[in-house]
Amino acid sequence: MKIFKCPNCSSTVFFENTQCVNCKNTLGYHWYTDKFAIPQTYNASFNNNLKFCFNHKYSVCNWLIEQSSQK
Repeated sequence: MKIFKCPNCSSTVFFENTQCVNCKNTLGYHWYTDKFAIPQTYNASFNNNLKFCFNHKYSVCNWLIEQSSQK
């Protein structure tokens, strides 16, 4: 099992996490960088162009995609 780090506080994050247990930031997995990120819509101090995929609203996916993507 791969272990990740929160981009805000560097606490341990597991692949299934959608929130950091330490700093409470909303997290998503960015497949391109193979790291967790905080979408800008959830924390404006993180300047990125990421959003959750379409399936996030069903609580079945934590992957991030580019804002310009249709899905």
